[in-house]
Amino acid sequence: MKLKLTQLTLALVLFLSQLFVSTSVFAQKKKNEKNIKEVKSTFIVKGKIHGVIQQEELILGELYNNRVTPFDTTNINTKDSTFEFKGYLNEDMMVYLILSQSTIVPLILSPESEHFVDIKLSNSGIEFEVKGKGVEKSQKIRNYLEEYSRIEYSIQALQDMFNSGKIEISRASEFETEYYRLLNQLRLTQELVMSDSTNPLGSYFVFNAFLESPTKQDYERVFRAFTIGDPNSKYLSDLQRRYDIEKSTMVGEYAPNIALPNPDGDTVELYSLRGKVVLIDFWASWCGPCRRENPNNKRIYEKFSPKGFEIYAVSLDRTMNDWVKTIAADGLPWIHVSDLAYWNSAPAKMYKVRSIPATYLLDKEGRILAINLRGQELEQFLDNFFK
Repeated sequence: MKLKLTQLTLALVLFLSQLFVSTSVFAQKKKNEKNIKEVKSTFIVKGKIHGVIQQEELILGELYNNRVTPFDTTNINTKDSTFEFKGYLNEDMMVYLILSQSTIVPLILSPESEHFVDIKLSNSGIEFEVKGKGVEKSQKIRNYLEEYSRIEYSIQALQDMFNSGKIEISRASEFETEYYRLLNQLRLTQELVMSDSTNPLGSYFVFNAFLESPTKQDYERVFRAFTIGDPNSKYLSDLQRRYDIEKSTMVGEYAPNIALPNPDGDTVELYSLRGKVVLIDFWASWCGPCRRENPNNKRIYEKFSPKGFEIYAVSLDRTMNDWVKTIAADGLPWIHVSDLAYWNSAPAKMYKVRSIPATYLLDKEGRILAINLRGQELEQFLDNFFK
């Protein structure tokens, strides 16, 4: 069965929607015109779109510094749905063709490269093919996305079967084994691309678009790919900057201390919970997904708190009233702290929290075990941990 790259997978769409920067495209063009005097190598991106097109403008956006910024725009030919970009480069560039925030195609542009991109749109997703001169790196990305979608499709099928309640108890272990095998295969597929020194920008793409919580080992894979394949790349410098900022809150590191008041005004330090397995939960009363996750957290808390599990909930609320009322309304029996500073919350900034709910699971010594485990995944992790 041929799988469509369904919206280029949900992970990629969410990544782009969070990082897309609505800057002036015309200002970007002026900047590029200035750069024309500094470089002489051209690139060309042509293509054709099949299917219903909701807008006439196509954006070429660069992925850099954890942002997708408009680099150029063009109008799609209304007669035959073709398009063309032409510009100048002095090094490889990671870009997206963006028709909308849910219709995107990743490409790696090289000096003197000539891409022809054939895009097919449908209600179930998109398919695309890349041909031309110097397009091998873009083709590798496309192949990765197809493999990722294939594995993801199988994982989703298993999850649907679990949720249907039609699996016999005697076969539950078999399905669980297959589920984790697929997750491991997905991870190995990502690691293979991130380790490819012949395509360091492909490594950069997977690292940015598909790793919600990169580890030190993930950074090292991408560093190695660039060091061998393109040691002078600006993208390597970008990664080094980000690593220096994020390394303190990676898996395996000791979690930075938090000391904030609880609703009674007493300061509770995260470090005071050493000896327990602790879930740091960044949440807020105004956060719908956080509230929907609270029943899962209650069930998990009741199950594991007798074994030494604790939740240290850091609220991004703005008012004491909203915070305290929600704790009572949802019946949340664990530790609650807040500086009532909303997105200016000092711990949220320290832990690089960009969306909530966000969680960090710590071992008894305060080292980070896992990031953003929730619901069934968190429960399974704790089941194994407390065996």
